[in-house]
Amino acid sequence: MEFHGITPFQGLFAFFLQGEPSPLPPDAVIVRLMPPPSDLETLRDILIGSLGLGGALAVTGILLGIVLGGVVFCVRRYRSA
Repeated sequence: MEFHGITPFQGLFAFFLQGEPSPLPPDAVIVRLMPPPSDLETLRDILIGSLGLGGALAVTGILLGIVLGGVVFCVRRYRSA
């Protein structure tokens, strides 16, 4: 059985001759279905957010303590002199 004019790689030849795929029509709607987040993902987000807030508060407290300690040190030093 022979099929004249049909090659086994006709689709491959058409792909290379066409170049790039045809663009989507302007009224096309693309929908990407995303699975809902699991409980572990939301728990991880909450922990990272709380550690970020706690870290910011800790750094602020440390810096405020250093500044106030420097002010108290300077005030006592100049009062005694």
